[in-house]
Amino acid sequence: MNKQILAFAMAIAFAAGANAQVTVKDPWIRATVPAAKASGAFMQLQSAQDARLVEVRTPIADAEIHEMKMQGDRMQMSHVEGIDLPAGKPVALASGGYHVMLMQLKRQLKRAKPCL
Repeated sequence: MNKQILAFAMAIAFAAGANAQVTVKDPWIRATVPAAKASGAFMQLQSAQDARLVEVRTPIADAEIHEMKMQGDRMQMSHVEGIDLPAGKPVALASGGYHVMLMQLKRQLKRAKPCL
């Protein structure tokens, strides 16, 4: 797995709660062109017990938890304070829904597929 994705996934798992065991599956980051300053990160999270993801951090950018949803006939994106992780239920961070917004990128991102 690409080092930046592995580090990002581990930061997500730790941010979800020191007492909760959170697993991260299928993480990926949307690739960027060299001048881009924003991107998105996506994955599936699952917690062994009820938890809440309230913060994300990465050394490659400023990061926030965002949600995309339809407002009338327009898709809107907004920052959210957190995402509940119900015990034993997978929660998708996917394009078009909850995701991690990466802003003020420090370098170009290249999409990498996780190793199995």
